[in-house]
Amino acid sequence: KHYYVITQGAGTGDGVFRFPVTGNETVLDAISQIEGLGPVSSKRIWVARPGRSRGGCDQLLDVDWNGITQYGNTCTNYQLMPGDRVY
Repeated sequence: KHYYVITQGAGTGDGVFRFPVTGNETVLDAISQIEGLGPVSSKRIWVARPGRSRGGCDQLLDVDWNGITQYGNTCTNYQLMPGDRVY
C-alpha cells in the first residue's frame, strides 16, 4: 500500500514519488519525504483521494500550506491513505 507525491517542475517536467503507507503519514510528512518545496513551487497543494467504493468518485481535499507551516493549523494536514495522491 502506497501514496504518491506528484510535482510539477516549472518547465523541467513532472515528478512522481511513491512512498509506503505505514498508517501515520500526513501531508507534511509527504512533502518532507521529497525534501520540501522548491523556490518556484506553487503553494497550491491538494490531496486526490480515490473513491472507496466501486465506481466511487475521487475526493479533492485542499491543503492550506501556509496554515500548516506558518500557523501550526493542522486542520488540512490530512492523514494519508493508501492510493492518495498529493499534488
